[in-house]
Amino acid sequence: MKRAFGQALAAARIAAGLTQEELGQLLDVVASSVWYWESGLMTPIASHYEQLVSLFPALKSVPRPGSRDQVKPGPAPAPRSERKPRTRSKPAAVVPIREAPCDCAELRLSCGLCRPVLARAV
Repeated sequence: MKRAFGQALAAARIAAGLTQEELGQLLDVVASSVWYWESGLMTPIASHYEQLVSLFPALKSVPRPGSRDQVKPGPAPAPRSERKPRTRSKPAAVVPIREAPCDCAELRLSCGLCRPVLARAV
C-alpha cells in the first residue's frame, strides 16, 4: 500500500514538473522526506497527506498509506479477555555471603570486594 501511494505521488509530482526539493519546499519539509514517501519507506503525517491531496487530486483514488480501513495481513489480535496475563520475572535469589571483608554481608549485597568470597562460598 505504501509503495502504491509512493508511486502515485512520484508520478503526480513529475507530471506537475516539480522536483522532490520543490515539493518539499511547498510542504515545508526536507527533500529526503519526499524521497522516503515516494519509495514507500515512510508515510506522510495526516497534515502533509492532506496538503498532498490538495496539490495532487489524483492521489484521492489511491488508498491512503497507514489508514485503518486497509486490511492488514496476518491474524487478528486476540481480545484482551483472552490474552495471557503478563507475568513478572522472579526476583534474584539472595545468596548468603560468608567471610565478607566488608559490611555487605549484613545488607545481603555483593560489592566488588565480596565477589571473590561469594564465588568460593557457592
